Amino acid sequence: MNSDVVNEIKKRINIVDFISSYVSLKKRGSSYIGLCPFHKEKTGSFNVNPNKGFYKCFGCGESGDIFTFLQKYENIEFIDALKILGEKAGVQVETNPKNIEKKTEKDEVYLANGHAIQYYKNQLKNSPEALSYLHRRGITIETAERFSLGFSPDSWNGLTNYLNSKSIKNEIGVKAGLLKQSDRNTVYDMFRNRVMFPIWTSMGKPIGFGGRNMGKEEPKYLNTSETVVFNKGKEFYALNFAKDAISKNDKAIIVEGYMDVIACHSHGIENVIAVLGTALTKNHIEKITRYTKNIVLCFDADNAGIKAALRSGALFLEEGLQPLVATTPPGEDPDSFLQNHNPSEFHNLINNAIGILDFEIKVCLDRHNLSDTNDKINALTEACKIVAKEPNAIRRDAYINKLLPLHPNPATANEPDDIRREINNSLNFKEYVPVVKTENTNQQDKYILAQKILLSGMCQGYYDLNSIVDLNDEDFEIGVPRLLFKILKESVLRGEAPALSFIEKTMRDNNLIEDYYNLLAIDEIEFNHPLNDLVDLLLIKKNKSNLSRRKELEDKLALGTLTEEEKIELITIITGK
Repeated sequence: MNSDVVNEIKKRINIVDFISSYVSLKKRGSSYIGLCPFHKEKTGSFNVNPNKGFYKCFGCGESGDIFTFLQKYENIEFIDALKILGEKAGVQVETNPKNIEKKTEKDEVYLANGHAIQYYKNQLKNSPEALSYLHRRGITIETAERFSLGFSPDSWNGLTNYLNSKSIKNEIGVKAGLLKQSDRNTVYDMFRNRVMFPIWTSMGKPIGFGGRNMGKEEPKYLNTSETVVFNKGKEFYALNFAKDAISKNDKAIIVEGYMDVIACHSHGIENVIAVLGTALTKNHIEKITRYTKNIVLCFDADNAGIKAALRSGALFLEEGLQPLVATTPPGEDPDSFLQNHNPSEFHNLINNAIGILDFEIKVCLDRHNLSDTNDKINALTEACKIVAKEPNAIRRDAYINKLLPLHPNPATANEPDDIRREINNSLNFKEYVPVVKTENTNQQDKYILAQKILLSGMCQGYYDLNSIVDLNDEDFEIGVPRLLFKILKESVLRGEAPALSFIEKTMRDNNLIEDYYNLLAIDEIEFNHPLNDLVDLLLIKKNKSNLSRRKELEDKLALGTLTEEEKIELITIITGK
């Protein structure tokens, strides 16, 4: 590929504008900073330099230009990134087969799926039964066309023959999950007598299908089996349609079914996606949080939907996220709700969504008879266990007032402490303990960790800067910790807040910028460590060092080998001045 084409594309596409469509960036100095989309972090270490057309994450080390970003983010080959960016930039990209690499198996599967979409669409036009079904479900011809809906006829070889006419070998049809191979080595159509929902990647590549029966046959939905391009545990339905609206609204609404998604999009609610007939996985969470951290789960109002919301919410909590849950009235799902209500009412459901733990507490309380004292106590005990799932101590405390009405003796003065004690007793995760009690690390590691937590927390506003006045330069490791401490302490002594831009410039001037970002990239939960414990640990280290040094100097004094400088040092240690 001509390098002039690549350079022209890079010249026409501003890297900040391009990456901003995937990652929220904020200007800092001459660069832009955001949360890295390639690894989990709480503090932004992803740096985009518009002058150099380059990005680098100082947390995980990922770096490159717009091409490598798109390849990594969308998991595509360079030639695909080139085509996409070329189209975006208005630059013609060479498509002569002689100048393009031989098609890979993935390319052939994409091509087969594309032909299958066209075949199913053609069949839909000729199926009054399927068209009638879509009409009953509130899907117009325009909507069916937009989502490329189709129909697989009740035929064993209709698609097989069509693919053959397009020079698609049966072997590729089988690998694409479109055809199945029998024990007698013959092939036949995988999907028969179903309304077909094509599934695309976020970049619009066809990877599979969901087939919905129109009667009572089982299974109700049949998905493409796993292929070289399709894994339903990683993909969302309609992310290609929804991703821009998700980024624009900084919110994703996750529903259960294809029909729910289509109903929402048809009514102008376009930041909606669905899982593919499977439980939500950590792979799903990793993918959607590239676009937004604000998630609303809107599942069916039946028992299965409630269980799915609780299970999905628990996964988000494990990843440090706080999803919301919106509930439709009993017996309804987003699709039926929108058929019977105005879109504004659905917006109200979303706007009134509650946190996942609040939802779980509500489900818990609904199972109990709160007019019965014993049942009320059981409800309170279960609710405390639910609150214990919250890793943030401040958020846990916020739930105490919500649970007070459940206390069997609301007139007593100790009920908040009772509830707090029950929550603490019910903690079902490893509580973060003061650094001085950290296990499986040697003493030096504890000191280094304490320094990182203290300095990072102060830079990000978690800890009071005035607490470091009793510490000195030598209490911190040489490099970023010591330099950063000096800057922070000088700011305290001047009575000023430290300027992060000045800190960043100083670190860059001293070739310490990567280490600085690594120090900042610390999990937010570490800031649950009490400030006094961190400072005390460093003071303990200082005292131990002083005691050791004092003994050394006193031994030299007894031998008469103490120098004048060492005498002054010994006096300083003894008097603390």
